[in-house]
Amino acid sequence: MWRRLVVFAAATVGAGCHPVHMATPADLAPLADEIAVTNRGRSYGTFANETFGMGPYQVTRVHRGGTTSQSSGFMMAGFGHEHTKSHSFYDFDITTPVGAYKGSCGVFVDSQESHYGRWTVGGPGSQVLDCNCAGGGPGVTRVYVQLAPQVHGVLVHRDGTALGLEPSSLEGGGNASFMGSPIGFQSVGTPPIGAVEVVHPGRVWINRTLGAGEQSDLACLFGGLLLYHPPSTPP
Repeated sequence: MWRRLVVFAAATVGAGCHPVHMATPADLAPLADEIAVTNRGRSYGTFANETFGMGPYQVTRVHRGGTTSQSSGFMMAGFGHEHTKSHSFYDFDITTPVGAYKGSCGVFVDSQESHYGRWTVGGPGSQVLDCNCAGGGPGVTRVYVQLAPQVHGVLVHRDGTALGLEPSSLEGGGNASFMGSPIGFQSVGTPPIGAVEVVHPGRVWINRTLGAGEQSDLACLFGGLLLYHPPSTPP
C-alpha cells in the first residue's frame, strides 16, 4: 500500500519512458544556479552505495536502520479493526564548504483499517518524514514533510521560525507527481531559499544570496529528502 504511495527514484512516464522533471521555480531562478545531483544510485539498503554529490556538497556515508511497528485492534472471522504505527530511520554524513554535517531522518507511518469480510474500509492514514541536520550553519536545521494523506511541509530555522515547503510544479505544466507522490519540493516565502527535485537523478537550487553556512544547512536537509525511500512493506 505504502510502496505505491511514494516512489522518488526512477520516475518515468509515457510509452517512451520520458523522464519527469519539476519546473525551475520562477521566483528562485534569478537567485540560484541549478546544481545537478551526481553519482546517485537507484538502489538502497545494507549493501548499496548510496553516496552522491550536489556540487560542493558530498554525501559520504549513509546508514539505514530497521523498522519498528506496533499494532492494536481485533480480528475475528474476517471482521474487525486494526491500527498500526511504524517508525523507520536513516542517518548520513555530508561534507560542505563550511564543514561536516550529520543528518538523521525518521519516517512515521500510521494506518487504520476496518475489515468487513471481503471489504476493507480505511487504509494508509498518515505518513511523515522528519529530518534534522547538525552542523555549523545558522540557517534551517529541520525539514518536516507530511506525505499523506495531503502533502505539505515546513523548513524550521535554528531560531524556531518556519518556512513553508510545498510540492513543485511540473516542467511544461500539469500534475507534478509520479504515482501520487511529489517529484520535488520548493520553499514558500520571499525571498525563496531553495528547491529540490527528488526523482532520479535529482537537482537542487539554493539561493546564492544566503551565507555559506545557511546554504550548507539547506543542502544537508535536501540530502535527507533525496535519500528518502518509502517503507518496503505495509505497516
